[in-house]
Amino acid sequence: MQAEEHDPVCGMKVDPSRAASSLEYQGATVYFCSKGCAAKFRAASEKYAQAKPDAAPTHPPAKAESHGEYT
Repeated sequence: MQAEEHDPVCGMKVDPSRAASSLEYQGATVYFCSKGCAAKFRAASEKYAQAKPDAAPTHPPAKAESHGEYT
């Protein structure tokens, strides 16, 4: 089995041997979890090629409010 890749559109891990679609982009093979993600990439490849799937979120997760303790 090859190492897993990340779908640049949705960030999902993709096994290259089982990818729904793939294409060559700037000399590298890009793998996709679905044909829909591949279509989005073809339509806006520059946008998705710059995205980092493992990047930290741009904002911290919201804290849950405490509404007291029920007994």
